[in-house]
Amino acid sequence: MNPLITVIIPLYNGEKFIGDAVQSVIDQQYAPLEIIVVDDGSTDNGAAVTAALGADVRLIRQQNAGAAAARNRGISEARGELIAFLDADDLFPPGKLHAQVAYFRQTPEAEIVTGYVQLICLLGAESSVAHAPNQMRNAPSLTMNLGAALFRRAVFERVGGFDETLPFAEDFDWWLRADEVGVCMYALRRLTLFYRRHGSNVTATNTLKTIHNYGNLVVRRAETRRGAPINVNHFLDWTRLLEPPPAADPPLVSIIIPAHTAADLESTLASVLEQDYERWEILVITTADVAAVMSERLPQVQFLDQPNLDPIAARNYGVEVARGELIAFLNPGDVWMLAKLSRQVTILLENPSVEFLLCGVDIVLPSSARLDAWIEARWLSEPHLVGIFSTLVARRSALERVGQFDPKYTSGSDLDWYVRAMDLQVTWLPIPQMLTQRHVTDPERIARHYEQLRREIALIHRASIKRRQNEQKYRTT
Repeated sequence: MNPLITVIIPLYNGEKFIGDAVQSVIDQQYAPLEIIVVDDGSTDNGAAVTAALGADVRLIRQQNAGAAAARNRGISEARGELIAFLDADDLFPPGKLHAQVAYFRQTPEAEIVTGYVQLICLLGAESSVAHAPNQMRNAPSLTMNLGAALFRRAVFERVGGFDETLPFAEDFDWWLRADEVGVCMYALRRLTLFYRRHGSNVTATNTLKTIHNYGNLVVRRAETRRGAPINVNHFLDWTRLLEPPPAADPPLVSIIIPAHTAADLESTLASVLEQDYERWEILVITTADVAAVMSERLPQVQFLDQPNLDPIAARNYGVEVARGELIAFLNPGDVWMLAKLSRQVTILLENPSVEFLLCGVDIVLPSSARLDAWIEARWLSEPHLVGIFSTLVARRSALERVGQFDPKYTSGSDLDWYVRAMDLQVTWLPIPQMLTQRHVTDPERIARHYEQLRREIALIHRASIKRRQNEQKYRTT
């Protein structure tokens, strides 16, 4: 049974952000979960917005006393065995809580489990130098952000709460005190917080000098307690806390194939089994009948019985159960060229900043077939949009950032995922080689598919425009 997690969200004049923050917690799909929002004397409508979110959120109001006091109040009200913090303008990435709880289970001595922080600049925030001005956009880093961590409740009994006399650097002070009492802490090699930078961040509205003065005060206090100087650079280098690196073996690739019938599976699976890259797991999401027919002949393939899932939902399910660091997809009837997987894995290993790859598709038509000119034009001009599923190899972190494939797009869920990735500025590379092959046996079905895609493209791009326009609400003057 999962331990209860209490997520504490301090709120001060954050009506623009609080709904998104709470939703990112709900989207964790973790249970049991308690969400406490502590309204620290807001003068905007943040409390009203929070109250309208529903009964799953406990709203506590107090007179303005600062973020430290709000977090302490949340701790005193919390019922959870584990405690997480989230500033009202930040977001939890998908899967954060499940990953941290899993690490607690396998590492009983751990008292805090943190991870990487992703800096996201919202519109109007690019000139806000108070937030790590040298931080590369879209480059996750390990920092002492409370929101990235998950804490055992007992750790606050050892360390104490946050210093309410500090308007800034109260988190720095707490981390130093935790270090002094020897709190056992690990950092995951995965993203655990989206930190959103905007014009009204607390650190953006105060001078760097003021912030640094409080940081220096915290260091002097710590040195007095310890009776020795502190090497701040060493303390802030949290790579020393990283979980043990994965084995030197090549990364495990999870290959997800949705199939409601056995038709076309033979050639598809054969092309995977013949790959010159061998560290993989093959997950065929299918029916019990298909599994019964093929599992005895192919014991190295996992046939997962999910008869009621459409292909898009099947892919999402496959991602949930996959164990691989890298995820690949393949449609029944499509086949991979021999070096497809090893070629893509090698590129990802050589380029740590690249999060997913797409390759070219070789379309094989019946000799007498003719296709709509619009379809042929798209194949020729945008080959990376032809069957993204069978060409895609992605880091798990990319799938977590972009989110699941949207089942409302029956023909364009792969294109929608690609566009959302572009909106998030996810780094990717196209491979020009034709490493995937598609045999078109029913041109009329393909024509119907692309006719539906033609209609969905307008919806996909409209949704993209709306997402980008939605950033305007964060613009501050």
